[in-house]
Amino acid sequence: MKHLYSRIIPIVLILISFGCQTNSYYAAMNTNQQRHGGWSKDDADLLVKSHDIVLFLESSSAVAQDKAELKDVYLLAEDLYVTSKNLRTDYRVESTIHRTKLASALSKSRDELLERLKNTPKDEFDNTYLLLIDQQLDELNELMVNYQNEGHTDRLKDFADKVLDTYENYEQQANELASL
Repeated sequence: MKHLYSRIIPIVLILISFGCQTNSYYAAMNTNQQRHGGWSKDDADLLVKSHDIVLFLESSSAVAQDKAELKDVYLLAEDLYVTSKNLRTDYRVESTIHRTKLASALSKSRDELLERLKNTPKDEFDNTYLLLIDQQLDELNELMVNYQNEGHTDRLKDFADKVLDTYENYEQQANELASL
């Protein structure tokens, strides 16, 4: 019997993980719009919108690891990539608990930002990347702080705090590197 559970549990976890993700950002928003109302909708919106930013941070940092000119920018991108990838696992857990669909693809606006970053000339890449990271972290901080002040779910307030703590030093690092 114990052997049977050891096979079933991983399969169930995989199904739950895939059940809470959809490819399109807008499909995820639409599903959550239909599924949730009131505070529950606010919770879903926080998860989807902030996850989109985290997904962008991960994607842009992957690009920066290939295109960064300065070693410090490369190292920042490498660290930010790993941090964002790890945090997305926490998002999957929260989305499962709150019955929220998350997108596995970027929203149109962030996808366009990523494409612009990919096409940035080599001599401008580092500064462009650092500026985008700074902007996205500002937006993420604003979302999380607003939820902490106005949100209704204690678990998500704690999660917002975790996200803020996770990215606390990256904005400062990006600003310092941009000023060099």
